[in-house]
Amino acid sequence: MGGFVQDQMQKAVTALVDGNSALGQEVVVDDQKVNEMEIAIDEECSRILATRAPTAGDLRVIVTIIKTITDLERIGDESEKIGYIARASPPWSARRTATAK
Repeated sequence: MGGFVQDQMQKAVTALVDGNSALGQEVVVDDQKVNEMEIAIDEECSRILATRAPTAGDLRVIVTIIKTITDLERIGDESEKIGYIARASPPWSARRTATAK
C-alpha cells in the first residue's frame, strides 16, 4: 500500500507539472484502490485482534499498522485532489509564462 500511494503522489505531481490531464484522471480513479486497500488491511487487523488476542510486541505492531494505513489513505486522498487539479490545469511552464507577462 505504501509503495502504491507513493506512486500515486508522484503521478499526481507529474500530472500537475506537465499538465497531463489523462494522468491526473488516472490518479483520481486509482484512489478507489487505495481506499479498498485500507479497508482490507483494517479488516484483517481487526480480525487478528478479535481472534488471536495479541499481546505486547504483536499488539504494538497491529496498532502501528492501523495508524499507518490511515495516514497512507489520507495521503492518497491528497494525491486525488492534486489529480483533480491537474485534470483542469495547463502545463506548469505555460502557467509560469502567462504570469510573467
